[in-house]
Amino acid sequence: MWLLMNDSMLSVIASDKDENLLVVRARRPGDIHRVFGADVEEIHIPGRDYQVRSFLPRQRVADAIANRLLNTQYLNFKNSVGPNDNDLHDAYASVWHTLASIQPIPPFSRAQRGRQ
Repeated sequence: MWLLMNDSMLSVIASDKDENLLVVRARRPGDIHRVFGADVEEIHIPGRDYQVRSFLPRQRVADAIANRLLNTQYLNFKNSVGPNDNDLHDAYASVWHTLASIQPIPPFSRAQRGRQ
């Protein structure tokens, strides 16, 4: 599961070692800390797809994500990304554009794709 937040991007998968844990992965150091706190160990593994990861209890992951949802205040997700985090904003703009291409009626349009 990809979790795109205005200060971090995470990928969460099941642990193949312990069914009670989830592997929380990130591309950038600090993203896991921003969501789960500085007390969480971020393990750095060069040469892996996601080079930053933590192994966390499922409930801790669920609670942190639920807290983020319950405290959401922004009205536009991409615009809520911090002004000093251009890389994250630009990545999300690319994701938005790519995902918009699968919508039958393009954003800001009334006509279905391929029809005039």
